[in-house]
Amino acid sequence: MSELELNPAAARYQAASETARSLARTLQAAPAQESRRAAALRKYLVHVALALADACDRWQTGTDVNVFAAERWVASIGYLSTELTHSLPITPPGVAVVLQALAARWSPNTLLLIGPKNAVTGSSYIGAGYLESFQDNVQEIGWAIPPISDLPRRLLVLRYPYGEQDNVLQSCLMIGIFGDHTDPEFSRGMHLFGAFTLGPAYFFALAASLERSFLSQDKKASQLRYTARILEVAGWFDNAIIGPLLKTRIEQVGLALPLGEETILDMGEVVGYTPADFDRDAPRLWERLKQLLPPNELEMEAVESAQPADAVSILNAGWSFHLLHMDSLYAILGSRTPEDKYEALQVLNRLLTKGVELSEITRRWNAARQEA
Repeated sequence: MSELELNPAAARYQAASETARSLARTLQAAPAQESRRAAALRKYLVHVALALADACDRWQTGTDVNVFAAERWVASIGYLSTELTHSLPITPPGVAVVLQALAARWSPNTLLLIGPKNAVTGSSYIGAGYLESFQDNVQEIGWAIPPISDLPRRLLVLRYPYGEQDNVLQSCLMIGIFGDHTDPEFSRGMHLFGAFTLGPAYFFALAASLERSFLSQDKKASQLRYTARILEVAGWFDNAIIGPLLKTRIEQVGLALPLGEETILDMGEVVGYTPADFDRDAPRLWERLKQLLPPNELEMEAVESAQPADAVSILNAGWSFHLLHMDSLYAILGSRTPEDKYEALQVLNRLLTKGVELSEITRRWNAARQEA
């Protein structure tokens, strides 16, 4: 009998080695366009896969190492490789424009991969903290991995419903994933971060999503109660514009003020979105939307400004415009049929996307000029 037949563990190490080398070859076939961080992660995984293959070659000769550990490493590298393979191009449309812009603010040193749900990657939120743990384990083992610039520390994989790549309004719900969630209930941590940083836009996106979900009425009410309580503590129910919209929504699910749940708003250095921010920015951004202009500037006649509209204000202006002023947009576009009104909503989403995109370009351009 051969040595591999006499030593089943050695055969498994050999299989792990061959798979790791195959993954390395696959990863080396990079796409034509890829972000700097995605390319850095790809390069890093090639080094890790080859280091693992060499280690498996040594282990199969008799080193007393758990074969299951080698197979878990292969699975982890395969998982990360699959996510890279199914990521979108460097400049994806719609929701990705918004999420990429805010990821730079709330989750620095993160690689954000965005795409539609499908059979391979069906989950909406994947991988928060996974890459960080992976890198720590590689360092602990002591594999010689060369320094790689732009290597992300965290990986976030977000999946939106197929066909919803331009639904910027609903993408507000996905922003909760950017937080460092300390709440033992993951969903509550998401709601806390989302409602604190995005204000009512997060709540309205959550409410719209729950309307289409198959959760029980009690579970829907529980999520809305907790999220609304965060806004209640922050003073949003007292806002002249947003308050009535919030009260109407919570009454629809059988809730009443005060919500009476103990909630502490403490997100460390993360800055929350306040009613004062909304009152300062949103009505001015509505005027641009009514003229079919991207809401990237606070002044109607502005061409370039030192202070573009904040992305969070743009999203809140979009949701409040959708709830209060869509008739104005219907009138401008001549929308009468349900199909016309659906297209008007897409126009609003495209304006919001362009607003966030232009705002980010101006912000980065201003920062670069100050550094020059």
